Amino acid sequence: MRVGIDARALVGPRTGIGRFLEGMLGALARADHTHEFVLFAPRPVAFDLPNGRWRTRGFSGPKGTNRSLWGSLWLQLYGPWLIRQTQIDVFWGPMFVLPILLPQIPMLLTVHDLVSVLHPETMAVYNYLTMRTLLRPSLWRAQHITADSRVTAHDLHERLAIPTEKISVVYPGVAPQFHLYEPGDIRPRVASIFGLTTPYLLAVSTLEPRKNLKTILLAFAALPESFRRQWPLVVAGGHGWKNADIRGIASPLVHEGSVRILGYVADADLPWLYAGAMLFLFPSIYEGFGLPVVEAMASGIPVAASDIPVLREIADDSAQFVPAADVSGWSAVIRGLIEDPTRCQALRTAGLTRAARFNFDESAGRVLELLERLARM
Repeated sequence: MRVGIDARALVGPRTGIGRFLEGMLGALARADHTHEFVLFAPRPVAFDLPNGRWRTRGFSGPKGTNRSLWGSLWLQLYGPWLIRQTQIDVFWGPMFVLPILLPQIPMLLTVHDLVSVLHPETMAVYNYLTMRTLLRPSLWRAQHITADSRVTAHDLHERLAIPTEKISVVYPGVAPQFHLYEPGDIRPRVASIFGLTTPYLLAVSTLEPRKNLKTILLAFAALPESFRRQWPLVVAGGHGWKNADIRGIASPLVHEGSVRILGYVADADLPWLYAGAMLFLFPSIYEGFGLPVVEAMASGIPVAASDIPVLREIADDSAQFVPAADVSGWSAVIRGLIEDPTRCQALRTAGLTRAARFNFDESAGRVLELLERLARM
C-alpha cells in the first residue's frame, strides 16, 4: 500500500497541527514495516524521513504557501496531478481539507475542530476563507473522517449532518519530550533559554480571540501587585490576529514586569518552559481537543482550564475548571491553587496519569487500520 499524506503542517515553525502530524508520522514509522508513505507539500518539510519507504513530493509553491489559503489552493490545483503521478492507493488529509478534485482514490480526513462553524468570528480572514470554501466539500469527499474528540465527532454529526458511521474518534498523543525533568536541571535551563529566574504562571496559545487570553490578563491584573511580582505570568505563542485588546491589557503589566510575552517558542525549548511553571492556565472558549492541556499534565504541571465540554472530556478530574469568561473566578483559582500546595500536588499526580492515556502509537495504529481498510475499497 502506498499512502499519500498532506504534509503542509511540517513546513515552517511547528504549531499544534504540526506537532500532531510529526508525532503521528513517527508512530506510523514505528508501527509499519511494509507500506510506502509519500509526503506532499509545496515547500521542503522539516521532518527526517525514517527509511527508504518514505519520500517527499512537491516543492513547487512560493514562500508562504504552506498552511494559508494559498497552501490549500496549491493542494487543490497542483495536488491532484502530483498525487496521480505518484500512483498512491489511499490519501490522508490531516489538515481539514482534501484535494477534492482528485477522483477515485479513497481518502481519510482528520478534523481537529469546528471553529469555522461554531466561532468563525474568532478566525483570521484567510483561515476562514479556506474553511468556508473547502471544509464541507472535503467532508463529503472523504470516505472516512477522524475527529480529535467525542465532542468534535458529535458536532460533525449534529451541525454538519455527517453520518456517525463515517466518523471515528482518534485522540492525538503527547510527544515524549513532555515529561518530568530532574528538578535540579529545570531552573538553570529555563533561566538560560528564557531569562526567567523566578517561579511563574504559564499560558501557551496563539494570541487570538478564541484562546481568551484577555480574561486571564484581566484576572491576573485584579490580583495584588505583590502576588503578581512574586508569581509573574508568562505567555508563549505566535503573534496571532485580532488581538489589539489583548496587547492593550497586557501592556501595563509588561511594563510593570509581572507579564512576559515570549512570542513563538521553538519545539526544543517548549518542554522546558512547561517544566518550569508552577501553574498552567488554559482559558480557551472553544477547542477541538486542547493539546497544551495534555502537554502540561504530562509535564507534571497543575492545570486550571476553562469549563467547556471538550476539556472536561480530555482532562476529566485532572484539572481545576473555571467558567471561561469568569474574571473573578479565574483570579480566585489562580491565587487559591498557588496558596494550596496539597491541591496542586493532587492535580499533578492526576494529570500525569491522565496524560499517559494519550499515546501517539495507539493513535497511529488506529489511523493505519483505517487507511488499510480504505485502500481495500
